[in-house]
Amino acid sequence: MAAADAHCPLCGAAAVTEVGRVRTGAVVRCGACGLGWVDHPNHDDQLYDEAFFDAFREEEFAEERERTLALHLETLARLHPPGPELLDVGAALGDFVAMAADRGWRATGVEPAATAVAKAEQLGRPVLQGDLDHPDIRARRFDAIHLSHVLEHLSDPFEGLRQCVSMLAPGGLLAIEVPNEFDNLFRQARRVARREGAPDRLTDEHLWFFNRQTVVRAVTDAGLSPELVRTRNWTPLTSRLLFGDAVKRGVDRVSRWLGRGEVIEVYARKAR
Repeated sequence: MAAADAHCPLCGAAAVTEVGRVRTGAVVRCGACGLGWVDHPNHDDQLYDEAFFDAFREEEFAEERERTLALHLETLARLHPPGPELLDVGAALGDFVAMAADRGWRATGVEPAATAVAKAEQLGRPVLQGDLDHPDIRARRFDAIHLSHVLEHLSDPFEGLRQCVSMLAPGGLLAIEVPNEFDNLFRQARRVARREGAPDRLTDEHLWFFNRQTVVRAVTDAGLSPELVRTRNWTPLTSRLLFGDAVKRGVDRVSRWLGRGEVIEVYARKAR
């Protein structure tokens, strides 16, 4: 079903079709570039309640998340020596801030949810409550800015990217990870294994649905030069057991080769 009066905010095309629904509204997708988004979303205060952040501490999720954040730090270290200023946007409980500090970064986090900031404070982690307009960070320049599973939650991710670019020092790096909900080969294979014809349910908390091409275009349009783009599978143990290790490794290889893993990573640099 075509979406009335909708144009793609990334490429401007009018070929926009409704493809599903989440709690906040109808999800539409651009037929030209593949970007998806919630059209005129309704605000839902319950999406980011205490239970949302408590899930970060569940054992399987926490282990996978720790591996993911460690991978981000290893990649950042290859592209930019640790030590300079790092900002983690959407810092949640401050896990990445703590890990970055342990590896030599001068790390600060910013997080809009008061419940998450309170938990981070209990853990002794420097996480400010607010967004990129917070007065303690707005005038600073960072050598690296990290957004892991943040862009898809923003009301305007393109403005968010522009703000990040303005806060990067010359030669600074932006590190992004977003879910790949539409072009995810592992998710499609899982449906086949379960003999399910209908697509997986989209994530209620997400307002935007990127693929490899659209997140790279968004970063480039913001004025950055991508240096590394890759996809990989990010799946807790219970999902991996559905296939078994051999099949999972096969899907991993094919999805990475096709650029259709569960998540997309982009590391992009600001001009010096």
